[in-house]
Amino acid sequence: MDVVELREWAAWARGVLAASVRERVAVVMARGSPWRASDPGAVAEAEDALDRGVDVVEDVATAWFYRVAGLRLLAARGWTEISFAPDDADAALGAEAERRLLLARCRAWREVMPWVFEHEPGYVELLAPVGVLTPDGVWERLVVVLPESACRDVGVFGWLHQFYGAGRKDAVFAGFRRSEKASAADIAAVTQLFTPEWIARYLVQNSVGRAWLAGHPESRLARRMELYVPPPEAREDVRAVSCPQELTVLDPACGAGHLLLYAFELLHEIYEEAGYATPDIPGLILTHNLHGLEIDARVAAVASFSLTVTAWDRRPEASPSVAPRVRVLSSVSFSPEEVAELTAHSPDPVAEADLLTAFDDAASLGSLIRIDGEVTRRVRERLATRELDDGVRARVMRVLEQAKWVCSRYAVVVTNPPYMRSRHMTPVMSAYLRERYPSAKADLYSAFVGRCREFVSEGGLVAMITMHSWMFTGTYAPLRRELLANARIVTLAHLGVGAFAQIKGQVVQTAAFVLEVGEGLAERPGVFVRVTEYEGDVAKREALRRAAAGAAPELCFVRAGSVFARIPGSPIAYWLEPEVVEAYRSSRVVGDVARTAKGMDTGDNARFLRRWFEVSWSSTSLSGAREAARWFPYNKGGGARRWYGLREQVIDWAEDGAEVKAAQANTSRRARVANERLFFTEGFTWSTVSPGAFGARYTPGDAIFDNGGSTLFAEKETLWALGGLLNTRLSARLLEFLAPTINTQPGDVARLPVPETLPEIGAQVRECVAIAKADWDCYETSMDFQGSPLLSHEGSLAERVRAHLMDVEAWRARMRVLECEIEEAVSAAFDVPAPTQTGREPTLSSPDKKSVAADLVSFGVGCILGRYSLDVPGLVLADQGASVRDYLERVPDPSFAPAASAAVPLTAGLRGGNDLITRFEEFLAVAFGREQVAENLEFLASCLKVARVEDWFLGPAGGSRFYADHVRRYRNRPIYWLFSSGSGSFNALVPMHRYGPDTVAQVGGQLAQYRKAVQATHDPRLRGALTEIEAYRDEVLSPLRADPPIVDLHDGVRANYPKFGAALRKVTAL
Repeated sequence: MDVVELREWAAWARGVLAASVRERVAVVMARGSPWRASDPGAVAEAEDALDRGVDVVEDVATAWFYRVAGLRLLAARGWTEISFAPDDADAALGAEAERRLLLARCRAWREVMPWVFEHEPGYVELLAPVGVLTPDGVWERLVVVLPESACRDVGVFGWLHQFYGAGRKDAVFAGFRRSEKASAADIAAVTQLFTPEWIARYLVQNSVGRAWLAGHPESRLARRMELYVPPPEAREDVRAVSCPQELTVLDPACGAGHLLLYAFELLHEIYEEAGYATPDIPGLILTHNLHGLEIDARVAAVASFSLTVTAWDRRPEASPSVAPRVRVLSSVSFSPEEVAELTAHSPDPVAEADLLTAFDDAASLGSLIRIDGEVTRRVRERLATRELDDGVRARVMRVLEQAKWVCSRYAVVVTNPPYMRSRHMTPVMSAYLRERYPSAKADLYSAFVGRCREFVSEGGLVAMITMHSWMFTGTYAPLRRELLANARIVTLAHLGVGAFAQIKGQVVQTAAFVLEVGEGLAERPGVFVRVTEYEGDVAKREALRRAAAGAAPELCFVRAGSVFARIPGSPIAYWLEPEVVEAYRSSRVVGDVARTAKGMDTGDNARFLRRWFEVSWSSTSLSGAREAARWFPYNKGGGARRWYGLREQVIDWAEDGAEVKAAQANTSRRARVANERLFFTEGFTWSTVSPGAFGARYTPGDAIFDNGGSTLFAEKETLWALGGLLNTRLSARLLEFLAPTINTQPGDVARLPVPETLPEIGAQVRECVAIAKADWDCYETSMDFQGSPLLSHEGSLAERVRAHLMDVEAWRARMRVLECEIEEAVSAAFDVPAPTQTGREPTLSSPDKKSVAADLVSFGVGCILGRYSLDVPGLVLADQGASVRDYLERVPDPSFAPAASAAVPLTAGLRGGNDLITRFEEFLAVAFGREQVAENLEFLASCLKVARVEDWFLGPAGGSRFYADHVRRYRNRPIYWLFSSGSGSFNALVPMHRYGPDTVAQVGGQLAQYRKAVQATHDPRLRGALTEIEAYRDEVLSPLRADPPIVDLHDGVRANYPKFGAALRKVTAL
């Protein structure tokens, strides 16, 4: 089964069915239609629904989507037949025959499966869509994307349900991004998430399976449960059950019943092992074991259908007569007068009124509703013989029935609870959680963590898959304290990012766990399995399987809850050794000896921030004229590199930040200048947002810092010691619970422990910074780039490349030694074991021959354009309007002169003495020896993986790998602009710093010369480009030449590049 195809089919089928129903509504509901006479009751019901504002089209289309899906699963099993030949002679007759066939099949199944094939409301059949069975219609396409092999797993119905509602879910989440709240009608749609099969198995095997093994140590079930994590002791130590019927299982937010389906499968094995007759087992499971609660009637119907089909799959000769116990919690309300009447003469009218009104919002609160069982019993007895209006009695009975459901206790609870942050909740839900779940009010899922413990009796098990934030963040500290006091974590699989294949990005980090409910369990250990570092669901599942089998002991940690309770905030930091926990508890913290701070928020980064290479070098403080400078280095994060680097941004801080401060004063902007007195102070900065690893980098005292580049400040020697401490694996392990999200805030770093005596690691830290800076400065995007590192070596170009790669590897090797020394010194200062460095690599660059060759080509082009020189280090022409005259003032007698024109041609087939490729060959001759040019060109081509170096510059289809590399290198802010005709027959490269009023004319002159050369050639391929060249000249260049765009480098590439429109090679990001 192709999940992508299934998703696409669901979206397509939704639209097709809705369109068909819409047409049907127009015909059937028309004045004088024959259906008004033949089926007046259904017509009247539809009219009433339309008058009440019901989306009848959506209702009917949705009902038939689920009917068609259900019929497909039945037909694939041979339990029903859907075969239809359309009547080509009479389309209307054929459509009616198709409709009758579908209605007949649905009616045939209604008695045994009323959930999907229900009759109510009656207009669902009256307005049934037509064309479902036509060739290439809804049914035929479903059969293709859902073959019989895929239908064997009835859980696929859950996927269809999720995909059908994906559009609505996306729309609601888009509203969340606009700070909108969910409506009560949205809650079910946006909180349902299909549980991956392997996670479902882990939860069920470690709860239902574990409970059975506790009472039956002789059982062979453990051998068949590949994700079952054995207890630390020799035998299972949770509460035992004596017979299968005692294994009652509840999913309080069951959705499509996926977890219940896996529970059914395991329970079937348990019943067989206990010696029950196979034909009786499905009915016994549905009768005694499985229970589900849900607020969405549609998905509850899917769950009931799926459980029934699963039971029949196990007992094909006869269907069990027991209906699945999947209950829908619906809203039931009474008027104030009715409540007063019902509670009259009650010994406790307040408590009984609370019960009667408890389900007012059940359609959104669901099984989170807490009920007093004793009050329920009393109301049932008191009102049993009282005369009541039929409508009132029906509602009272519904309340009592639902109260029974939410008051019942089970042996096991297993669930994937709904997720919704408090800021997105309806006011009713938010208020209810604040009142009833104060320790877990931040999210819907955390409220379920608290609620699920109440669904099991003492010694019962709760198995859940949730976000992992409850384990660490300060918001959930009260919830953790409650759990550690009233439950034990039996096993927990820390999954991290990527466990749900359908969810992309770093935000959703999860943990699956099983709790044993009861007091006095703090000293009993559980087993924690860490698979966070594995990428993707497949790798995580395999790692979890190996850990469960005992084949990966390095992934397993045995910890008792009392260990976590001793840590401030009680984080579930299972990976920390007891010695580290004790050190954390008893040590001072970073905040005691240093300052950690956020910087500013410009409120308008597009206006105030640039990459340093976008603006004139002389306008930056880096040029030495700080007093007159407009642009200053700006630390904004950007990754997890350690020790040094990621210095590319500059901020407009002219006149002490006058413009930014003016924006701060404008309340319509979100600008905020914070901690200004710490600007231009050396420290260690880190990326506030950095999924995965944490890395701190030395920042010299020349920079301002951003919210995204939080920084630590301290006295000199203390600063170096703390910088080393931040970059240890010990700190990284502590930050996993201090900063469990993708954000690492100053307060998180301030809570890192500091030993009483700081380790003497200043020399090692300084050397690490020096190595990281040397590595960073090898690249043009460094503010301190001096030139190609190959120029500092001797020998042939191949030998120079090899020598540079050896330098980098030597840096990496030395960095490994230094980081190990720092780690050992810090661990010794804390008196804890030094963690292994296995798998931890320096965050230096990892060049290879191709990247080094591309770097050299880029530097060579820079020399051709005058940005760099072979004779002096660093930048030469890097100011707006710079010219060759400026170059010669800096380099009076260059060994390799820059191009005289600001426009250097890059053309196919015909080359002159001033084209880019010829000039690059001359650069190689001057830099590395004229006699080695041919050899060096061949070597570069092999490194770049092209036949010839000119193919790097210009490919056969007009593409330029050089320019694509340039755009990537300069972070989608290219400083060399490629004027290019339609398919790249003509190109000219212009450095933006040399752009002037006559630059477009220079491009035109280069084009004229190339056109003349093409006209003189007999090559038909080149002559075929004349039309393109002339069109580019007349339609694109000529208007620009007449009115050249005005470029101001202060505005940045993003503002300037688009001014040239089709004249420049398209850069998608611009």
